[in-house]
Amino acid sequence: MRNKTLVAATATFLFAAVFAHAKDIHDAYVYVGWPLYDTMILSRPTATDPKATFSNGRGDAISDLEYCSDESPFFCFESRTYTFAVPKRGLPEQKAWEFGGWRFEVIQDRRTVQLVGCSTSDVALIRATSKPDVTEAMSEDAFFYYSRTHGLLGFGLIAGLAKTRPPASDPDAGGWWLANTLGFGATITEADAWPDCRQPPSRKARQE
Repeated sequence: MRNKTLVAATATFLFAAVFAHAKDIHDAYVYVGWPLYDTMILSRPTATDPKATFSNGRGDAISDLEYCSDESPFFCFESRTYTFAVPKRGLPEQKAWEFGGWRFEVIQDRRTVQLVGCSTSDVALIRATSKPDVTEAMSEDAFFYYSRTHGLLGFGLIAGLAKTRPPASDPDAGGWWLANTLGFGATITEADAWPDCRQPPSRKARQE
C-alpha cells in the first residue's frame, strides 16, 4: 500500500512539473501526455516564422504542420502526425464529414469533460478513420475531444484492439490533454473560459 501511494505521489509530481513547463510555452497549443508526462506542442505561425510544427517537450520537431486558412469551412490542420478537422458550423447536428483523406465521425456528443475541476459540457468525442489510400505516418484511427467553445481538449491514437468499441472510454488509457486555457479551434476568449472555476485546466482530463 505504501509503495502504491509513493508511486501515485511521484506520478502527480512528474505531471505537475511537466505541466508547469508547458504553461511557459507561448505562441503554441500545448498538450500534456498521460501517462507519459511529455508534451505535444502545436506551434502557431508568426510574422517572422510562417511555418508551423508538431514538436515534443524537448523541442524536437516531429513533423511539419499546416493549418487551414480562415476561409476554410473547417477548423483544421494536417501533418504526418495527426490530421484534424471539425466544421465551424453544423455541430452538433452534423455527425460525419471528410477532410484530407480522413473520415471524421461524432461518436458521442454533449459530453462533460473536466480538467482538474474545470468542466465544459459541449464536448464531442470524434473518431478519425483513414481511407484505404492514406499511407502517411498516422495510419491508425485517432480520437479527438473537441469543445465547441474551448476548442481541442484532447486527442490520441486508437489501438487496433480498441477499434471495435468507442475510443478513449477512459482517459487514463492514454492521450494528450490540453495545458493551455484554450485549445485549437476555440470560439471564445480566455476571459470567458472555464466559467465554473475561472481557472485554466492544469491536469489530465476526467469525464462524467
